[in-house]
Amino acid sequence: MSIEAVSWALNEAPDVPPRCLAVLIGLANHADAGGRAAFPSQERLAHYARKTVRSVRRDLDELERLGLIRRGDQRHTAFLPADRRPVVWNLAMHLSLIHI
Repeated sequence: MSIEAVSWALNEAPDVPPRCLAVLIGLANHADAGGRAAFPSQERLAHYARKTVRSVRRDLDELERLGLIRRGDQRHTAFLPADRRPVVWNLAMHLSLIHI
């Protein structure tokens, strides 16, 4: 868990659609201090956000389209069976309301 990444998601991430905020915070909860290497399952994100997995997929697509997240180094999940590997995400913590 990274307090820095969660703080960014809550306070500094620019133009986060309200419906996507819980998913972004869930990713931040699993990221390192630099916002990298977050790989919670979609089911875990759905639990955090109180949404369906399908809704989480839409939110992830939207957050990626907006440039708030991007695919990270997938080798972080190499220890998991290939058919059980979640996507590894990096948060775009270089983007900030302060810098806009």
